[in-house]
Amino acid sequence: MPTPAKTPAGPPGGSGTITKAESYCRSRLTQSQQVAYDHLLAGLSDPNKIQSVTESGTTKYQIKVAVNYDATSNLKSELETILAALFMDHPELYYLGKQYSYSCQKNSLTELRMFTIDQNTALSLQSQVENGIRAYQQKVSPYQDQYEIAKQFYELLATNIQYGQDGTDHAYSVAGAFANNLCVCEGFSEAYQLLLNAYGIRAFTVSGDAGGPHQWVAMEINGRWYYSDPTWGNLKTYGDAASYPKAGYIRVSYSYLNLTQAMMNVDRTLDTASEHFTANLNFTATQDNYFVREGGYFQNFQQDAVETYIKAAIADAIANQRETVGIRMESKQAYDALINYIYNHLSRVYHEAAGGYSCNLTYYPGEATYTVHISMH
Repeated sequence: MPTPAKTPAGPPGGSGTITKAESYCRSRLTQSQQVAYDHLLAGLSDPNKIQSVTESGTTKYQIKVAVNYDATSNLKSELETILAALFMDHPELYYLGKQYSYSCQKNSLTELRMFTIDQNTALSLQSQVENGIRAYQQKVSPYQDQYEIAKQFYELLATNIQYGQDGTDHAYSVAGAFANNLCVCEGFSEAYQLLLNAYGIRAFTVSGDAGGPHQWVAMEINGRWYYSDPTWGNLKTYGDAASYPKAGYIRVSYSYLNLTQAMMNVDRTLDTASEHFTANLNFTATQDNYFVREGGYFQNFQQDAVETYIKAAIADAIANQRETVGIRMESKQAYDALINYIYNHLSRVYHEAAGGYSCNLTYYPGEATYTVHISMH
């Protein structure tokens, strides 16, 4: 097992430099595609370049980039691959829409026009996003195991951001996450990616189906690749969102923190672009899965071992202001036994672990992942 990696970063807000992670999807492009990618990134990265244009009496906003790219086969298909890599690597380009047009001479790209929001809104949101990222960084030290960094950012997003929409497109990007604390899966995943990338952790957002269109994150922790879904770490959508969690307490589901491909395949599938960019990666490691790292993973249900873990986890959660305790079983049989045990013994175990004081206990079963989260509020 390799030594857990410390991120090569200085303290947020200090004199050190936070090393941004390598853009992984770029590395999957051909050399000529990488040149075009770099040129487009340089041209699209400045909201000050947004221009207004009027078409058929309607004002639109765009950024134009002159670029020279000779396609080897189908220009449209190759351009889509380059742009897919660019957007998967760079969610900070949130002000760009997915609509674009381009000019070409035969099979050679000469200009790309990306449609955007207006310049004033883009610049305002850019400032809010940057401030939001700095605020999160102030809460997480870079001088620790990459697993701990990833876990803490996962917890912060799940605790501070509400899932939902505000009637604008901002909820579908990092702008919603960092500027409004309100977003859907795109915002959660892309915000998580940016926070990890800024601490030298390679990560990119993938898309697919989870009972509907969805996004989550592929990330390299301590030299191994995992999937995480910070959107589904959010438990504030359960119960009364106004009163949960308690002030200062963390209330999180860890069922989707550092999963293997097989674990993710239980309830979601990747789209074609995401399959392409993850094809060379190995998502089989379990060492930094949340339940394995925290001691809450059990191959079989053994009451004494499970009870010992739950008591210790409850005591630790109370001491560290966390509302939830998670546990995972390897099989459906063991999971069913755990559910039965919790139903019959949870109140007793809690009172023994907590020293007798009472609270409202709720447990959230995750049958697809054989996980259970106990909430104490």
